[in-house]
Amino acid sequence: MSSYDEVTGNLRSITEDYTSNPADGLNIVTNFAYTPATDACPGLPTQIAAPENLITDIHYKPVSENCVIDRTTVDPAGEALTTYFGFNAVGDVTAIDGPRTDVTDIITTRFNANRQPVEQVDPLGNRTRTYYTLDSQVDRVESLAPADSGLADTILQVTKTITPTRASWSVSSAPA
Repeated sequence: MSSYDEVTGNLRSITEDYTSNPADGLNIVTNFAYTPATDACPGLPTQIAAPENLITDIHYKPVSENCVIDRTTVDPAGEALTTYFGFNAVGDVTAIDGPRTDVTDIITTRFNANRQPVEQVDPLGNRTRTYYTLDSQVDRVESLAPADSGLADTILQVTKTITPTRASWSVSSAPA
């Protein structure tokens, strides 16, 4: 069951019953909080409070930077695990710096002029490149391992078949 704010329409809480008897009181409630209507960026979620003290705080960049997410902090048992986000000029997420402090855990993404992701690099240096057809469909995906990893590269070829009654896709895999 969900409840909503009568004025803004924002989701306030979700109550889930995990038993067959709603009267037993074993409901799981997740609550949501938002920036106020008077804020420069009104109506954005600022906190998600889930059961067992799992709190996610969401922080935003200023309105001059389009109110995009700056960072989120999940705080299970007081650990304050913060993830930071980077964006390009049009608002695509170009970098995610995860909560680990003992290793590098940054994922970067490049986009084409159509705002489609064309390359993603994970913290281990693995690259995923995506190529598109002229009608913006995925044509090929290359998974490229770092040169010093000893892992094989893989190419996924996507084939689209169109008949008068339906469209279908098939994916084949091959070493690079």
